[in-house]
This record gives sequence, structure tokens and C-alpha cells, in this order.
Amino acid sequence: MSSQDAKAAPFLGLAIPRTSELTIDFATTVTHPIYATLLTVVITTLRPSSYIAFDFTCACRHTGAFAGNVAPTVRFRLDGSLLPGGATVNMVRNLIMPMARLGRVVVSAGLHTMIVEISKFGGVGNTLAISPVSLTNLDHASLTLREEF
Repeated sequence: MSSQDAKAAPFLGLAIPRTSELTIDFATTVTHPIYATLLTVVITTLRPSSYIAFDFTCACRHTGAFAGNVAPTVRFRLDGSLLPGGATVNMVRNLIMPMARLGRVVVSAGLHTMIVEISKFGGVGNTLAISPVSLTNLDHASLTLREEF
């Protein structure tokens, strides 16, 4: 690699990426169509017409007496509006299951808020849990936003 190749790319006037990590143990019994807020990230985009690229990852589980399958589902709101698509995974009781979602949305310059909401299909009486404190190496949830053009 030449010294020319090793030069840093010029600053393009993009917003600094923003990340939200779940830092407390989270548990909910909400069942679809009701959702609970899981994560929120605020970013200020600088370019007049750009994209917000986002990536969400999560490892969660459910506990309770119900022995059947439970399907946690997440959806995403940008500036109050639901985005198309989400993420759902079928899981068996007490198994830790991963889920992820990547996306990109056109936005104008300014302040934007993305919210991740979570719920579950089935398993009435069961608890959907994400426990990054008590299960440090297993459970997690994070959302990262970055401006692209």
C-alpha cells in the first residue's frame, strides 16, 4: 500500500454516529399489539438530503410457566412514524435467541429520534427479558444510527 492509499478520508460533514446500549435488566409482559419502548437514539444530521442508516441487535429470552413458543417482535419509529419492516424470532422458553435488523431511511438535515419498541406474540403470562446486567455475556440490545449520503 502506498502512502497515498494510507491517507485518511477527508471529513465529509457527516454527523457522528450515535449508539444506545441497554444498560439495565429489562423485562416486559406486553403482548402484541401493545409495545414497550426498549431503546431511543437521537441524532442530528448535517447534510440537506442524506440517509440515516441503522443497525439493531438483541439477544433476549422469555421465562414463565407457559411451555409453548413465544415470538418477540420489534418495530422502529423515526420521528414518531413507524418504519416498514421489523424483526421477529420464534423462541423456546429460556433459550437465548438473537435478532437483528439493518435499515436505511432518507431524511432531511436536522434532529431525528429513533425508538425501538418490543412486544411478543403468544405466551400470555410469560416475561420477555433482556438482562445485560445479570447475564452480562449473553443478553444485550443495541441500536446504532449513522448519517450516510
